[in-house]
Formats: sequence, C-alpha cells, structure tokens
Amino acid sequence: MRVAFKHIRDTENLGDRWSSPYDHIPDLRERFDASAHDLDAGTPNVDAVIFGGGKIMGSLAKKLTAEDKAARHRIAWGVSTVQSLPFSLKYWRSFRAMTLVGSRDWGDDRFAFAPCASCMSPEFDRQHQPEHDVVAYLHHW
Repeated sequence: MRVAFKHIRDTENLGDRWSSPYDHIPDLRERFDASAHDLDAGTPNVDAVIFGGGKIMGSLAKKLTAEDKAARHRIAWGVSTVQSLPFSLKYWRSFRAMTLVGSRDWGDDRFAFAPCASCMSPEFDRQHQPEHDVVAYLHHW
C-alpha cells in the first residue's frame, strides 16, 4: 500500500512542521511505501492520504488535489475539529471529503480522539537544564 502524508510541512512554525505521524512513527514509513509532502504540494498516486495534524480542516476541502480525491482513503489525523460557529460549511465539506477523522480536540464526541503526532517528539523525554526563570512562547503570527 502506498501512503502520502500531507500537512503544513514547509514552515518555520514547529507545531505545524512536526505535526505529521510520518515524522514520529518509523513503522508507518517502513511498513508502507510512504512519503511526506507539504499540504500545498502535489500528491503522488497513492492508496491513502493522511492529512494533519494542525488546524487545517477549515481549508482542507479547497486544498484537495485530484490525486488526493482519487486515493481510496483520506484520513485526517490529529487535526483540530473545533470551529468558531456551531455550523461551518467549509468544515462540513472537509469532514465529508475524509474517510476517517481523528480529532486532537479532547471532548469532540463527533470523532475519535487522535492527539497531534507532535506529542511523540523525543524532545519531550529529554532532560533539560533551565536557562531562564520564565519563558513565553508566542504563536508564529
């Protein structure tokens, strides 16, 4: 089975850059003929496309290529499914285009819980010596 992983890969935002299971689960790469691609890039001819993680569902339906649509399976893994309005047409279209949706948002009972794959980064297991008393992390925007 050939699998393509697509997410916001070409970015300086580490949360988006490392949100794909492709980068954290070597068995997926070894078991399947897998490749990773930026969300805005083309997709090779594959059996399955795995999108995510990150907050991409709102724009995902518009970003699907003909190759994405031709894949037998389209899976959203660890994506944010929370939307600002009770109903959003762009989210609805994206949800319908997927074969399976795994939400990173705990408590969204519409979907199975699938944490963003970045939580598997080995950096979380390393011991670090504090260099500062207080650190503030800001969103890339």
